Amino acid sequence: MASPQASSQKTAAVIARPNLPGVAQILPGLFQWLGEHGYKVIIDVETAAYTSGQQVVPRQEMASHALDLVVVLGGDGTLLSAARATAAVAPFSQSRRLTLLMTHSVGQARTETPRN
Repeated sequence: MASPQASSQKTAAVIARPNLPGVAQILPGLFQWLGEHGYKVIIDVETAAYTSGQQVVPRQEMASHALDLVVVLGGDGTLLSAARATAAVAPFSQSRRLTLLMTHSVGQARTETPRN
């Protein structure tokens, strides 16, 4: 497995559950917020079904990217899948930390954005 790529730019991964109602409507705002806060965004294949214009990385390859934030749109199964896919990102240097953000509903995603 490749080691995470070194980068000074923050990288966020967005991982979504397939067939989750409302995801297509919240992604543009999420991508805008991430961009405004200096994040380069990568998405998994499942999330690519809801949007276009973002770099698509299969979940099993996400650990090869130096991730600072993972946004999980889905339930417990999606969170566990995301955690497994990004587990190789750790251990982190003291200057980097990975944050997993999960929402159970689209409404939560609109109101509970990470603070930076």
